[in-house]
Amino acid sequence: MKRIISVVITLLLLEITAEAQQWTVMLYFMSHNSLYSNALKDLDELQKIQNRPGVTFIVQIDSDQGAKRYKVDSKGMHLLAYLGDVNSGSPEALMNFGIWAADRYPAKYNALVLWDHGDGWSKGGKYIGYDELYFDYLYVSQGELRSAVSGIVTKLGKPFDLIAMDACGMQMAEVLLEFKNLGRFAVGSQAMFPLSGLPYDLAFKDIEILSPEMLSIQVVNSCRTEYSSDPGVTYSAVNLDKLTAWAAECSTFSVQAAQLGSAGTIDAQSLADSAQRYSPFDSYDLFDVLNFFSDRTGGVLSEQAIVLKNKLLKCIIAEFHNPGAYDRSKGLSVWLSATDFGFNSRINEYWHLNWTKLSSWDLFLCSLIGLTDSSAPIVQNLILNKTGTDGYRLSWNGGYDQNRIIFYQIRRISGLSSSFFDNAELAGSNQLVLNGFVRTGSNSGYISEYAYKSTNGSITTSVPVEVDTNGGIGWMMKAQKGYCYLQISSDTLAGWDTLARYPGYLDTCWNYFFMEIPTGRHWIKWTWSTESLGWAFIDDIKSPAYSKDSLFISQTTDTFFTLPRQSLSVSEYQVRAVDGRGNKSYWSAPVTLNTGKTAKWQSWPNPSSGEVNWVVTDKSASQPKITVFNLLGQMVATPNMVDKQYLSAEDGYNYYFKWWVQDNCLPGIASGVYTYKIISSGAPTFGRVILVK
Repeated sequence: MKRIISVVITLLLLEITAEAQQWTVMLYFMSHNSLYSNALKDLDELQKIQNRPGVTFIVQIDSDQGAKRYKVDSKGMHLLAYLGDVNSGSPEALMNFGIWAADRYPAKYNALVLWDHGDGWSKGGKYIGYDELYFDYLYVSQGELRSAVSGIVTKLGKPFDLIAMDACGMQMAEVLLEFKNLGRFAVGSQAMFPLSGLPYDLAFKDIEILSPEMLSIQVVNSCRTEYSSDPGVTYSAVNLDKLTAWAAECSTFSVQAAQLGSAGTIDAQSLADSAQRYSPFDSYDLFDVLNFFSDRTGGVLSEQAIVLKNKLLKCIIAEFHNPGAYDRSKGLSVWLSATDFGFNSRINEYWHLNWTKLSSWDLFLCSLIGLTDSSAPIVQNLILNKTGTDGYRLSWNGGYDQNRIIFYQIRRISGLSSSFFDNAELAGSNQLVLNGFVRTGSNSGYISEYAYKSTNGSITTSVPVEVDTNGGIGWMMKAQKGYCYLQISSDTLAGWDTLARYPGYLDTCWNYFFMEIPTGRHWIKWTWSTESLGWAFIDDIKSPAYSKDSLFISQTTDTFFTLPRQSLSVSEYQVRAVDGRGNKSYWSAPVTLNTGKTAKWQSWPNPSSGEVNWVVTDKSASQPKITVFNLLGQMVATPNMVDKQYLSAEDGYNYYFKWWVQDNCLPGIASGVYTYKIISSGAPTFGRVILVK
């Protein structure tokens, strides 16, 4: 009998303990930067909260001494784990912390606090957090923030009840909709936020008796109390489920605005000048934008804007701002571009956001600026794989939103040529002309493998480029901390016209860009302005010239296509996307298929005492690779390509390689016979070279 009573009591205690675990608050302090001292002050505030049963505050904080995890209460900070150097700007670091905390501290309600520098969506970086050791950010525009939080939510088995952003400029529709199905409420600031951050002792006071909605409101009210005399502070709380539904309703308005056109009724620049703006984020109060629009247009669009305004206010459950700088704040910001220049500079990243997919806000911006909607994205990353004796499969990255792409078109081009190459891997510190380019700028001698690198510099075609109808310039780019401007000039003495601006913020992948150029002869220039020690890699710049026998092959709803049997030994293929409104993207970067053994080569001198040269002639525009082995089959060198020469459409290219025997090879290389392997568009070929030392 005693044992039964004991078991019952134990089960009751376990049930009481489970019920008592009301809240787990995960605080992610990405403070490996100039804000570290402010982070310590906020943690001091957290320790002022009286210990309550069932409430756990778990912190991961980064610094020069490495990342650490603590459990924080009124008795102090209790070290749970020392992680060493961690890249806090990576999604993996946030996700690992959240999964770890969710596994050890399950609770009825869960909150996530993201603490650090904030950059909203539209400013260059589009991130929250910065790790100055790894020079990395937690990106919004590239989906890193979404993927990290998604990983934690998968572990929790339910959305976060509250996501709080203790950072500048993060209370934007573009940011909050990244938490679609990942959070119930979100709090944050539309404007710059004080370095002292949230008043944690007030924000999380008596949390054990608060529902998620009540806690969201309390966090906003804590800012109202703490910053009652600061005119530059804003803070608000948003119901994410309601905002998601609202964004879907906004799509009807955006599509209709695109169909009817609003450029004749409203001036985009006047809207940008009049609406409540939050500098330096290029963000505007969403309610105020709709309010301006409804006041200055008539008919069905005005009526829809009024309905949207009223419903938007129901998504914002609490909002605080003082009289002064931001009098027309309502609690949620949005990106607004008043020029086609600004729109085209950022639209490629904008398409990837949940907000854009739900609201079709890009269509509204097109209508506002007076642009014809051409929002189908450029297809990226074409890959050719052999599927059989004569079969080849062409596959690609389909774009930002499969729901908006109806099908893809494939064409074969048999007359593709490139007017010039950069050959930037050859650049020495004193070399200013790069096979078709003239460059200027500080640090212009810095190079990377097969790419041009510069800080605050420019790269210009040394001869004008002939552009046919619907022609243009394609290129690959990745960059850090800065903006790359594409400019053209029919007469360089008359100045340069800027066509577009492309932001680069620690891009880790190459991106293909294409810009239509007016018909005629133009000089082309890329310039970049940077922040601090920013850099830009620009490579594979091509001016396509298509022959009249370019052939449309087929179209498909898949992101792959099996190519027909080849009638030509060398062909190049491109893919473009077509969306539901009939918009066609630019054709993708071409990919070459070579079914013939078209490569031939020479090497000299042989025997050699110091260096070996090769020239490989190939019809393919894809660079060959040479590998040198000793007689044991061990790789000893990979000679560098030192030049590339375009011959003709029939003959292809000459690729020049050089092996300086004492460089780029294993140490202690001896005299003897060595085998080299050339991988090109045809079958691999082999040869031998004798070294005499």
